[in-house]
Amino acid sequence: MIIFHIICVISKYYIADIKYFPDQIIYYQFDLNGEFNIPTIYQGLMIFLSSINLYLLGYFEKKKKYKNYFYAMSTIFCFLAWDEIIGIHENFTTPLRNILNPTFFLYEGWTILYGILTLLFFLIFYKFILKMPSKIRNLIFTSGFFYVFGELVMEYFSGKLITLKNYVHLSSIASEPLYIVFYTLEEAFALIGILIFNFALLTLIRIKIGNFRIDLID
Repeated sequence: MIIFHIICVISKYYIADIKYFPDQIIYYQFDLNGEFNIPTIYQGLMIFLSSINLYLLGYFEKKKKYKNYFYAMSTIFCFLAWDEIIGIHENFTTPLRNILNPTFFLYEGWTILYGILTLLFFLIFYKFILKMPSKIRNLIFTSGFFYVFGELVMEYFSGKLITLKNYVHLSSIASEPLYIVFYTLEEAFALIGILIFNFALLTLIRIKIGNFRIDLID
C-alpha cells in the first residue's frame, strides 16, 4: 500500500503530462490520505482482524479479569475499525475547533479528544499488557508507538503546517510537498503499527490456545 501510494504521488505531480497515463484514477484509489479507497478499507479490515483476535483471546481466557480486558480491547478496536472506514473522528473536528479554537499542533480538533482517550487507554491497560509474555509485550508496545506516532503525532505536525501556511481548505494544501510527506508518514506508521499488533496477537493466540479450527458447517 505504501509503495503504491508513493508511485501514485510521483505520477500525479511529476509525470502527469504523459498522454493517457491514468494518474488520477490510480492516485485516488491508492492515496493513503483518501477516504473510501483501497488503503482505507484495507486498514479498516486489519483493525477488524485485531478486534477478532482480541475476542478470541478473551473467549479462551480462563481468568475472568483478563477475559474482560480482552473483550474491552476487542470492543475498542471494533470501533476504531469502523472509524477508519467511515471517518467517525472527522465529525469531531469542526465542533471542537469552534469550541476550543485550537491552533498549530492541535489544529485538527479530533486529535485533542483522541489524544486524551489514548492516554486513558494506556493507563487502563498498561499493567495488563505488562503481564503478557515479554516478546508479546514488547511487540504490542512497539505497535502502539508506531500507530499513535502515525495517527496522532504526525497529525499534529500536519495541523501546525496548515496553520502556519494559513490554509483554509484541505484541498489547497494537498499539493504541498511537506504536507504529502507528513500524511505519507502518518499513514505508513499506522499501517506498520497495526500489522505488528496483529502479529503479536496471533503469536499470543498460538501460545495460549495452540492450533484450532473453526467449523462453520457441521
